[in-house]
Amino acid sequence: MSKFQIATIGFAVILFLGLYLGVPTKPRDRAQINKTRALQAEEASTITVDQLLKAAKGQLDKSQLASILQLEKQLETTQNSKERSDLLKSISSEWNKLNRFALGGFYAEQVADIAQSDTAWSIVGTTYYSGFQQSTDSLTRKYCVDKAIKAFENAISFSPDNSSHKVNLGLCYVNGSGNPMKGILMIRDLADKNPKDVLASTTLGKLSLRTGQYEKAIGRFKNAIQNDPTNVDAHYWLAQAYIESGDKTKGKIQLNKCLQLTNDKVFVNRVQSILKTL
Repeated sequence: MSKFQIATIGFAVILFLGLYLGVPTKPRDRAQINKTRALQAEEASTITVDQLLKAAKGQLDKSQLASILQLEKQLETTQNSKERSDLLKSISSEWNKLNRFALGGFYAEQVADIAQSDTAWSIVGTTYYSGFQQSTDSLTRKYCVDKAIKAFENAISFSPDNSSHKVNLGLCYVNGSGNPMKGILMIRDLADKNPKDVLASTTLGKLSLRTGQYEKAIGRFKNAIQNDPTNVDAHYWLAQAYIESGDKTKGKIQLNKCLQLTNDKVFVNRVQSILKTL
């Protein structure tokens, strides 16, 4: 037997004895240990807004934080509900400008708690969802998408007939949860109940396009255009669906239709760039 094997066996024996002798065997003690381990595991898989604030303030320089710190001081001494809401909106906006949407969402959430409206909660959801998209940190992404889901659920509770809240909630599940089918079925149910819902049709078309289901995507986009002929987004994505399916001629027709329907210079430049490649 080699020295390495002897050393390995010796280490295993020491480890075993340490586990056997060092871990309490009474049921009450073991239950406490298991509880502690569970709490530690939960803490390791979550992140708090305090941690996000601390990290952001540690990474940004004073000039970047100047406006925020000034607004925070004003907030500390303000009791009026309207003034607090305005200050919270401003702080949220400042964090968003710094691409710290998780923090922007946190302050927007406090605004929504005051306003208690579907619009305010929708802004919270959109801001947190931007944080989910922008962040590369898994804990921050989970924090943001969980918050976005709750925010859109709140928006729906205030305005149950607003389909955009339901579509946004569905997209949170599709793109950010472990249950994407729940989101797809949510949006599909919305489209089936209201075939004239342009947003639901367009969203389902994009999801079909993402998975290479070109015929389904084309059908969804056509339906959206039938109900809203001037919808530039639907025309653009119908063009993409045609191009991806190999029909560049129809793709060009839809892209040129986009140019007729919008004056947005950035969008026009994008469309013209695509046309040059076809």
